[in-house]
Amino acid sequence: MQRQQQEFCYKINILEGVLLIRQHQILLYRLYILTILTWWINSIVYANEQKTNSYITYKQLKLTNGQKLHIGKISIEHTKIKIAAPEPHTKLETTENIIKTTPAIMAINGSFFNTDGRTSVSLKTNSKWIKSPSSIKRGVVGWYKDKRNKSQFVFDRLYRNKNKKIQSVYSKDKWWEKAKWLIGGYPLLIKDHKILETSSERLASKFLNNQYARTAICKSKKYLFFVVAEGGDAIVRKWLYSSPGMSIKQLAVFLRDKLHCSDALNLDGGHSSALIYNKKRMNTPIFFLLPPRKIANTIIAY
Repeated sequence: MQRQQQEFCYKINILEGVLLIRQHQILLYRLYILTILTWWINSIVYANEQKTNSYITYKQLKLTNGQKLHIGKISIEHTKIKIAAPEPHTKLETTENIIKTTPAIMAINGSFFNTDGRTSVSLKTNSKWIKSPSSIKRGVVGWYKDKRNKSQFVFDRLYRNKNKKIQSVYSKDKWWEKAKWLIGGYPLLIKDHKILETSSERLASKFLNNQYARTAICKSKKYLFFVVAEGGDAIVRKWLYSSPGMSIKQLAVFLRDKLHCSDALNLDGGHSSALIYNKKRMNTPIFFLLPPRKIANTIIAY
């Protein structure tokens, strides 16, 4: 009798074990189905977003030497471009936080800035000068609507002459007075398909020649491009990051020869570099263990 009871208990334990395994299998199956459904729904939503925002597209490139680039291609005719910044202009914020309340589909980090939060280069937002050009001939890009209501983007070098008046290196037209938006950078990389010298912008050779993460804006006949090159210099690559950055010359050659840009400007780079697409950061920051750097302003497309 006792033996029969033991056998019965043993069978009950086996049955309970089988049922428990079965329950786990059912749970895993349900989780699998839920994962598939979530992926399917997200795919539909993302496909709709891609279709809706077909005038603003993104792609990632990895060159043979390991350089990784993030490229936004924006139709000039069918989109709006503006500069977004925290208020007041002495406040710093991450690119993601700056664009939270904007209609941005794509954004890149903007101008160089000082530790007190003020931009260190020319900046004009919504027709108001935040910082006007200095006596040094430095690169800018500005844009405005012409008489036909078409967006015109001008890449130039602006400076203040001996009479303290703003003057252009390349244009006789005072286009900056018409510009609603204008942002400075350095150096101006390309003008009318020609890669430019950089001596007039008085920049350190290390900044020009070392490979760093870079951010740039450039244009072709119909498109504007937001470009971020990932990476860092030799020390950063040795200890923190494997992808090489770009020198200024490498960046200019890529923008002209691969993207066919006629004009281009280098913006703030390094840990500031950021390209945001559909509210998601596409590039990996150099110091990926640290939070994204707070910056002064961004350029957004929508």
